[in-house]
Amino acid sequence: MPNFASRRAHRLAARTTRRLRTTGLHVDSSRRQRVANLFGVATLSGALMAGAMFPVIGIAAVETKKAADAFNNLPDQLPSLTPDSASVILASDGTQIASFYDDNRIDDPLSAIAPVMQQAQVAIEDYRFYQHGAIDVQGTLRALLRNSSSGNQQGGSTLTQQYVKNLLIQAANGDPDKVAAAQAPTLARKLQELRYAGQIQKQMSKDQILDSYLNIAFYGDNAYGVEAAARHYFSTPAADLTLPEAALLAGIVQDPTKYNPVLNPGPAQQRRDEVLTRMRDVGNITTAQMQQAQAQPLDLRIGAAHSGCDTSQYAFFCDYVVHVIENDPMFGATQEDRQNLLYEGGLTIKTTLDPQAQQAADTTLAAKTSPTDKAQAALATVQPGTGRVLAIAQSRPYGTGKNETTVNYAVDYADGGSDGFQDGSTNKAFTAAAALEQGYGTEYKIDSPYSVGGFAAPTNCDGKRVATGNWRPTNDEVATDYGPVITMREGLRKSVNTYFAQLEEKVGLCSTVQAAQAAGEHRADGTPLQEYLPFTLGFNEVSPLDIADSYATFAAQGVQCNTIAIDAITTSDGKSLPVPSADCHQAFTPAVANTVTDMLHSVMEPGGTGADANLDDSRPAAGKTGTTNGAVAVWYTGYTPQMATSVWVGDPDNYGYQMANITIGGTFYSMVCGACVAAPIWTQMMNGALKGMPVAPLPAPDPATIIGTQGQGDPRQAHITYKYAPPTAPKD
Repeated sequence: MPNFASRRAHRLAARTTRRLRTTGLHVDSSRRQRVANLFGVATLSGALMAGAMFPVIGIAAVETKKAADAFNNLPDQLPSLTPDSASVILASDGTQIASFYDDNRIDDPLSAIAPVMQQAQVAIEDYRFYQHGAIDVQGTLRALLRNSSSGNQQGGSTLTQQYVKNLLIQAANGDPDKVAAAQAPTLARKLQELRYAGQIQKQMSKDQILDSYLNIAFYGDNAYGVEAAARHYFSTPAADLTLPEAALLAGIVQDPTKYNPVLNPGPAQQRRDEVLTRMRDVGNITTAQMQQAQAQPLDLRIGAAHSGCDTSQYAFFCDYVVHVIENDPMFGATQEDRQNLLYEGGLTIKTTLDPQAQQAADTTLAAKTSPTDKAQAALATVQPGTGRVLAIAQSRPYGTGKNETTVNYAVDYADGGSDGFQDGSTNKAFTAAAALEQGYGTEYKIDSPYSVGGFAAPTNCDGKRVATGNWRPTNDEVATDYGPVITMREGLRKSVNTYFAQLEEKVGLCSTVQAAQAAGEHRADGTPLQEYLPFTLGFNEVSPLDIADSYATFAAQGVQCNTIAIDAITTSDGKSLPVPSADCHQAFTPAVANTVTDMLHSVMEPGGTGADANLDDSRPAAGKTGTTNGAVAVWYTGYTPQMATSVWVGDPDNYGYQMANITIGGTFYSMVCGACVAAPIWTQMMNGALKGMPVAPLPAPDPATIIGTQGQGDPRQAHITYKYAPPTAPKD
């Protein structure tokens, strides 16, 4: 999977101009034409300015009218333009996770910008801003007369005109020719800028224009707008800028390279002092304040600005959120549109990430695994009843260096993850749910020897017979301390393969598959679940997030919710955007779901495969181990009413690697298992994530569902042999 830097470069290369396409005006370079255009500018300021110019130029009134008509025929309506603005991703508590931008820009209302910053910018760029109209008659007349005689374009721009120019540069969308056109020292460009400025003056108040200007002006080092500049150069919000800091920033905009305080501190300080002098001259500050500020060093406190997830503290969760946005047509018709929305739209994206749960996940994986281990671990946590993803973590750091990865092992391939991993006996819970729905009670008995075979060809969900081959599942030799005839509860508690293989045959392969789908299970690669008799033993490749969500269905008393990572999105002007829905619905009756929970709680009682996974404070929980053939992948998935977490451990680089005689997190294992590796990770993580939360009881099972309607079961099975061999099945 590409990292954020390469993905962003590709996106920028593919960007098309979506906003204003500026066009130049051809103007005859002769003196006569320049003078005529000069009169056109004069008409915008009214008769006073035009009259003042008549004696100087001496052109007939008819020429003045022609120039005025030409000027008035220029377009005066800027197309609707919204300057690019950085988007931020927040945790559920408002903590910033990451920001995304092409241009580092953070919009602020004028009230959030220090008054001294407003004064400094107005003083040095347009000190009569609040007195004149869109055009400063005195300044423009002086500059245009000088330009007319010299042929060079100089000064005279008001803040409104500068705002227009910045909008046109922004609209050029990085096109060098259009950027040059927006700044060209031509009278044609100046005339069009004036025309636009006049219209803006009619539509916006002075404070609105100043606010917009301060949020679009370029302050060097890819900092656009005062807020981004304040954070970049001084690591402070714009509201807290001091007088010398504000003066420094205000001086940069005239020439962001020459007065860049990082690259050119000497010229930057000299320019700052000029701003302070101007502020004194226009009455913003006293001479004493000016002298005190000029005596101060620059005192830069550079704050690093990063775009994307690469440097995020929660990089894998961040990466998941980005994929959610990029993949959902809700956020744009094409993926490019969605990326542009993220990088340019100024969004505030509040996610579902729970910092306490995420910190517990990161801390636990750091303690129990190592990025240099051959086997790696990943986990995901979901809130039952809402689908909100609370945490995503893995043992390898996010990156492209040694022992790093940008593949998010906890999620599906389409969301930046892998093709998934077999989940082993985790799937037995879905077979149990299907059996309960059909009236097989928790005490339903089946003869479950160490090995069993001879299964009838099942029917898949398309109604077709699926040959079984000579499939003969066996049980883990270390978990055979049970009698030959056992109950469903005992079979789940001790993870007895032969019991569940036969139970699946009774309830039907399709019924088992449908129960898994109802809970939310799906393959990580996006293809349909494969339907073979070993389905109950978990041979489909799935992601930890998918399994956490599926088990959350039982935790929520049968309510299934799609996973969601975004709680809310607001635009820079405070409008709410729609976000994906969890689409919560009742997938199982509470009677069935709560009885599955009761059996999974038995797994964590003495004698169960999850007996060592109990939580602090006697907090009740339910869970299930999972170990595939040869311990290629091991799992532990469990939940309380507040959280469901699934932990996977395996070799992501070799799906066939059998984890035997291996060291994980400094501990040697002759054979890795779900109970001995994944379960301790689950326990420590859940203890940390749930700390301080109320101890919630598990829902009571349904007495009638426990009893069932199918009696005590058939103690023997028929033995039939088929030639077709299905995929290798997990062993427990």
